[in-house]
Amino acid sequence: MLISLESNFSGATLKGTMFAHANLTGAKFKNAIMGNSDKGTTDFVHANLTSADFRYVKFQSPIQLQFSDISNTNFTGLDTSNMIFGPRLYFVLQKGKPNFSKTTLDCEFPWMWSQIITKGAKKPKCNFNPGEKPKENVGKAQIKETKQSATPRKGVTEPKPYVMSQPALFHGVGPKTTNTATVTDSGNAIYVSLSGTDRNKCGTKALPCHGIEYAITQCNALGTPCTVRIGTRGTFHVSETINLVNGVSLDGGYLSGTKITNAQSSIQATPSAAPLMKGAGITATFNDLLLTGPATPTYPAASAVLILTQSSNVTVTNSAIYAGTGSAAPTAAGGTVGASGENGGSYTTQTAGTSQCGNQGGAGASSWPVSVSCHFSFPNCDNSCSLGTNWSQDAFGIYGSGPAAGAPSVNPNAANACSASPNVAAASAGGNGSNASVQATPSSNVLGSFSSNGNWSPASGNNGGPGFNGSGGGGGGAGVGNWKTWQNFDCNCSNYNGTGGGGGGGGGCSATVGSGGQMGGATFAVVLTSSVINMATNVTVSGAQGGAGGAGGAGAIGGAGGTGGANCNCTLADGSRAPNCTPNCNSAAISGAGGNGGKGGDTGGGSGGNGGPSVGIVLASGSTMQKPKGIYPGSSGNIGTGGGNGNGLAPAGANGIAGLAQGHYSVPQ
Repeated sequence: MLISLESNFSGATLKGTMFAHANLTGAKFKNAIMGNSDKGTTDFVHANLTSADFRYVKFQSPIQLQFSDISNTNFTGLDTSNMIFGPRLYFVLQKGKPNFSKTTLDCEFPWMWSQIITKGAKKPKCNFNPGEKPKENVGKAQIKETKQSATPRKGVTEPKPYVMSQPALFHGVGPKTTNTATVTDSGNAIYVSLSGTDRNKCGTKALPCHGIEYAITQCNALGTPCTVRIGTRGTFHVSETINLVNGVSLDGGYLSGTKITNAQSSIQATPSAAPLMKGAGITATFNDLLLTGPATPTYPAASAVLILTQSSNVTVTNSAIYAGTGSAAPTAAGGTVGASGENGGSYTTQTAGTSQCGNQGGAGASSWPVSVSCHFSFPNCDNSCSLGTNWSQDAFGIYGSGPAAGAPSVNPNAANACSASPNVAAASAGGNGSNASVQATPSSNVLGSFSSNGNWSPASGNNGGPGFNGSGGGGGGAGVGNWKTWQNFDCNCSNYNGTGGGGGGGGGCSATVGSGGQMGGATFAVVLTSSVINMATNVTVSGAQGGAGGAGGAGAIGGAGGTGGANCNCTLADGSRAPNCTPNCNSAAISGAGGNGGKGGDTGGGSGGNGGPSVGIVLASGSTMQKPKGIYPGSSGNIGTGGGNGNGLAPAGANGIAGLAQGHYSVPQ
């Protein structure tokens, strides 16, 4: 469920609610009760709590608030012993200091007391090494302001007051304390801090490295096993994928080189770092880390946090892995209108109309020559008449092309050219191409697919149904030639060839189909291919929302058939008058007009893309795991809408379906 700004949770019982990375600006939690579920407790890691109201909340178990924005947040009247902020607070001074008035404070961040409102607060005596105090003025700090999602990892149901029982995870172990932790060295170590510098020989406590990838390289150079010890003063924003190295482990929670109990280090991917981390053939341990995947990386990259292949000995402890939001898929390509058939030539040229899809019209008959001879036989002028030698070719039009080709027209008195001949009818039109009739359905694949190295590819919806090409029109038949004799003291014969028929119009072509929409971008916390991982000790894995599926491409209208050529009287097959045409039938019977080409078929719209999948842990190629206690599915992205029919008569595509949303999923082999 969406958490809108200034959501009201006053008096609610919130057990195990996942609010990590949620935008809770102005939210009201006054007098709420927050406690454990069977999988953990309430998680506000990286949440935006600006101006939120936590007055008099009762915490039944420790809750996570590390790296949350507490600008102007009201914590009046609380006991902070069950609130884990980490060694520094994050707020923007210009927005307002957090208010801890009348609060019972502990020794988690005593160096921050002067930077926050503590009127009437109970402050214990705290012993801490001044060298552990952050050098910068963290109270004025140092929050990178970004647009945050208004959707928490788990929703809330009405009516109010309400009880939430969705589980989350408490990452710390044991009672909260500011004591330093004991670190057992098992090999070489490189220290990394946001205040460090990437240069040769960096990596000591005094001269830490700055970038995690650089530190991994330095660590590997020292020799494995080696541990990169990561500072906890701010979030490491990573713009390129971190390439893990066999034998190099990552350990968070360090402050000025000292391990702090219940503190974790935050590593967050920017959109260009998809995935955040990957490795092949890895043996390593990852401890005390808060890992966040990229939000809306460039499609079609999945928002993944950790991808491992061929890695059989990986352990994750005391950490949280938060998937980022998936990317929306683009709208699929729509179909293009089919090409129109060319018009047939008139009686003067008799040319067939061409067609880009091969279904041309039939040529019109060129002429019908008649041979007449006469001689004087007093008192008469005798005559005789015969057909031309190619009358069977010259007098008839040609069939058009295509499965429903138009037939040519024929002079009904073709066998007797020397008798009276009626006018020739127009040739037949070519048949229209059929429109698509079956609706494009969405893909049944709700996960996509994985390559051998763990890279994800989206599934595509089905394309719209095809139409069929229109057929060419038939050619018009020729009109009969005329002949005359004269007697007046002479005997002469005059021959007139019959006029040609119009050419048939070319068939219109089918439109191209609308393409199926792509599945929305996926979001995964962990992807394992041929790997084994142990996440059984204090680990949270949380999915996010998949990207929206892409809309299917719209279908399109088939191309128009070409118009058949006019007859010698400038009349078209439909009886209308042809423009820019001069009649000339040589006093003979009127020839036939060419038949029109058939229209190309309309195509259907593609189906919508499925919603982007959201899986906490993907197990591919026989991978196995020791499952974490706290594991949460995200939610599918919105489904893509089916492509329309492009104003044609074919069906629109069906909408996509929801993507897979599960805590963990084993891909069938």
